[in-house]
Amino acid sequence: MMFVELLLARRFAISLRKEPFTFFTTIVTTASIALGFSAVVVALSILNGYSEKIVQTATLFTSDVVVRSQLAVDFEDPTRQVSQILSMSNVDSVTPLLERESLIKHSGQLDGIMINGIPEGRFTGLGKIIADDASRSPLSSGIVLGAGAARTLQVHPGDTVTVILQKQSSSVPSVKRLAVTGVFRSGMAMQDDNIALV
Repeated sequence: MMFVELLLARRFAISLRKEPFTFFTTIVTTASIALGFSAVVVALSILNGYSEKIVQTATLFTSDVVVRSQLAVDFEDPTRQVSQILSMSNVDSVTPLLERESLIKHSGQLDGIMINGIPEGRFTGLGKIIADDASRSPLSSGIVLGAGAARTLQVHPGDTVTVILQKQSSSVPSVKRLAVTGVFRSGMAMQDDNIALV
């Protein structure tokens, strides 16, 4: 089949020699199609790279599958749910995580933020996106803010913030002061502006 295509292309090229204008337009058209195709291939390669990076960064903050209560209440003891999920095929691991909407305050600045409580082991994977050397303190000693939230609150590592949480079992909010032990910059505004890690 390839031989037939080459034969036809050769015949067409020979016939074009008699028509200079047609020959010129054919060359220009072929070159522009080749350039356009190259541009599309390069753009797709770049987008593929970005797509992989976005997925890689997003999975630092979440999992492939997230199980939540439909009633918007916490699992009091997630042991039963964990064992049920682990019994499913193709499930490698299950990690219970805590998250809570809260208000965070510093020097008169107030912002709403989602606080994610994550295990120390999972936090080590976030080390490459932590923006400050001070963030090497253990996670248990304070809070790590997203870069957007830190900018809004005008907070730097070493500062102290006030976190106000609504307790589920009480109508009285819980107020806690925490040291900022680091700032992470993932490059994803949704994470950087709205997430804090404890």
